[in-house]
Amino acid sequence: MVTDSQPIYITSFIVSFMFHLRIIQRLITALDPRHLCSFTANTQLYTIGTAVASRAMNMSVLIGMRCLQAMGSSAVLSVGAGSLADMYEVKERGRKLGLYYGMPMMGPAVGPLIGGALGNVSTEQSC
Repeated sequence: MVTDSQPIYITSFIVSFMFHLRIIQRLITALDPRHLCSFTANTQLYTIGTAVASRAMNMSVLIGMRCLQAMGSSAVLSVGAGSLADMYEVKERGRKLGLYYGMPMMGPAVGPLIGGALGNVSTEQSC
């Protein structure tokens, strides 16, 4: 059942993720060309946001920590794309970046189909 606060919870992560993706990408490129320190720092930022969000007692803390998670996780896409751009020539780069950005979207696209098929086949009663 969807409550009134769930759309805000989901939207805060998505908006923050997209906003910080561009900002963090530019900062990483300017400050850390090898991407090692920025990747580690942003992973720690994401981990802190996850830990605090799991213990949040009210919605404002939860939304704030989801924004912190988005800031930390948006760097993963930026750093990964930059690393792929450094590793491959221009002719190969398009295919590699397409796979890099496309594969994470396969889970949300195919997951409900597989879950529905398994649910139809399953004979167990769920709670």
